[in-house]
Amino acid sequence: WLFTLPLSLMKDAGAPWEDMIMIFFVTYGFLGLEYVSIELDDPFGDDDNDFDNLGMAQRVYEDIYMTLFDSDGEEAAEGLRQTMSKVVLPSRAEKGSELA
Repeated sequence: WLFTLPLSLMKDAGAPWEDMIMIFFVTYGFLGLEYVSIELDDPFGDDDNDFDNLGMAQRVYEDIYMTLFDSDGEEAAEGLRQTMSKVVLPSRAEKGSELA
């Protein structure tokens, strides 16, 4: 599409520098979208710009714990904590060593 844009602008040709500026900004926008799509291609990996799945799960757990503590009391919240302490989640360091 970017290669045919100059040809399509020739029909409505104004000054050449106006066309060059328009083509530059359109190209800059499309290439920017391309780089964003490359960065977001695999959002659940172990790169620095990926989602922190374990961190988000920890925040959800803390919110559920506090809600349970407020509504049902300390005993129910501690029961949840004991149940969840039996579940072992691998840390990022362990996941990295498994992949290597």
